[in-house]
Amino acid sequence: MAGPETVVALSKMGISIAKRIESFFGAPKFLEELKTFGYDLHNGQLQMSVRLATALMAENATNERLKCIARAHLTRLQSSLEQAREELDKSVDTAGRINRFYFALHGRRQLRDIICNLDKWQNDFSMFIILTNVNKPILTRERLLTPQNFRTTTRCGGDYASRSGTMLHVWLAHAEIKGEDGKIREVEVMIERPGSDKIVPFSRRDNPQLKESTSYLAARLTSNDIKAGMLPCLGYRMKPRVELIFEIPPGLQNPRSLKSLIASRSQVSYRQRLRLASRLSEIIYSVHAAKLVHKSISPETIAILESSKGYTPNPNTANYRLGFLFLTSWGTSRATDDPSSWWGDDRWTKNIYQHPQRQGLHLEGRHTIGHDIYSLGVCLLEIGLWEPLIIGRAESLSMCDLYRQIAAKLNYIDTTESMELGRLIEPIVTQEVMFGLANKELGQRMSAKYVNIVTTCLRWVEDEASENKFLYQRDEDEDDNSAKLRRFKDLVVQPLSTLLLGR
Repeated sequence: MAGPETVVALSKMGISIAKRIESFFGAPKFLEELKTFGYDLHNGQLQMSVRLATALMAENATNERLKCIARAHLTRLQSSLEQAREELDKSVDTAGRINRFYFALHGRRQLRDIICNLDKWQNDFSMFIILTNVNKPILTRERLLTPQNFRTTTRCGGDYASRSGTMLHVWLAHAEIKGEDGKIREVEVMIERPGSDKIVPFSRRDNPQLKESTSYLAARLTSNDIKAGMLPCLGYRMKPRVELIFEIPPGLQNPRSLKSLIASRSQVSYRQRLRLASRLSEIIYSVHAAKLVHKSISPETIAILESSKGYTPNPNTANYRLGFLFLTSWGTSRATDDPSSWWGDDRWTKNIYQHPQRQGLHLEGRHTIGHDIYSLGVCLLEIGLWEPLIIGRAESLSMCDLYRQIAAKLNYIDTTESMELGRLIEPIVTQEVMFGLANKELGQRMSAKYVNIVTTCLRWVEDEASENKFLYQRDEDEDDNSAKLRRFKDLVVQPLSTLLLGR
């Protein structure tokens, strides 16, 4: 199996299965997961991963072992889909009625096994896609967009892009881009403007260093084609201002932040939260595998895009699909081995997602992979609680009641104190309260194993600095970055995947 025809064939199988289940009268609830898988394969993140695998097999530079592994994954998927289609045909008649005798005797068990196998396949396949980038050389390439090869075609008031409603650090626009073959295609884009953030003094926004770093970052983000959880970066441009331009893949729309989704209090099941957490950990792993640190991981910078085609259920139902996750806010990102910025940030709403060493205007050290993992831990905590840590409107933001209660139990505040933030946002207090939330509250909503994963992330920086607790054997051919990646996979990414599979 290889080539575009493979993507088309698997996509058709996915939509065929999803539509078949939709036609059932009184379909069992467990089949919803198979239907969701079918739509994702037809027009979603899973289809994008399949495209990447077929592209990998077509590259002459790809070694034969990786091609064989990719081919085996796709063959395994096709086999499971064929089994699913066969069992659905046996379990339901042409009028959409369940064949109760066969379904009770064989069909239910067979279909549950197929769903379990597809879950396991998706976990293995996602990890394979990520790992293909770990040792892949980074080939930086100039990605300057000029009026000759890129232009936006929308106007919103006095601007050529509209600000995203729930993600104030990004802008959206319709554009045209000229490819290397000279052909022009229309695209929907998400725009980030490094230096527009108030933490960068206005007088420095046109600094040549900012332009140079933006150029370099654009090259890094486009160097390995599609990465898990990263919108394809088309490049950067200098006029009318410094911008990073990302393409919104066809079929996806309406980006919103994870922060807004949690704040909306939509009904989200335990399994959906696990899927969200697992996917997010894979994305962070992919960023680090690309030899980058993100530096701004929080529910506000995690975008969720809806599918514009296929399955779009009511967001108020328990079967609500969360959408497709992507990281945004790349303006402060850098290569893991590059010097770190010492510009601090005095906004407490950003700082509570940062390790105490990276809070405030006076930073204690360079940003490392461990600091990203700490931020991931706070995000996983918020996903597990499914309750926003920050509440209120822009002019009167505060910490949630649950956070205050834990702070009071830890004797950081008095229960009679006013609603003012005070000690609640001091660096050491934020870390201790996050631990308190994980140990005292999270276990009531998620499993003990999930709590352990969260606390592992929250203490990552301290454990890494400890000569006793963080020693690990490094393989002979491993560098320091690869060893850290392996440990992150073993302690966070893989355990979350295992939890999702129900083991």
